[in-house]
Amino acid sequence: MQFPPEHRELILVGRTSERSGKRRHALIEANPDDIIAWRSGEARIQDALPYLTPDEREFLITGMTPDEWEYPPAKKKRKRSNC
Repeated sequence: MQFPPEHRELILVGRTSERSGKRRHALIEANPDDIIAWRSGEARIQDALPYLTPDEREFLITGMTPDEWEYPPAKKKRKRSNC
């Protein structure tokens, strides 16, 4: 069930990334009833929340942000020590 934009609220969502294990938060404008419909299994996320961007839906599902999507993850460069 989709509600018009005037029924949407800014919701602070906290998720732990499935890839990095880092806890992140995002402000997502959505109708709480749409989120409940998805979380309860009543609707697929793309059906319950089609007005969210794919990035926002991915964050809700996995906690991952676009910078984590690279596979395999980029290796961090180590600083050389002069010791």
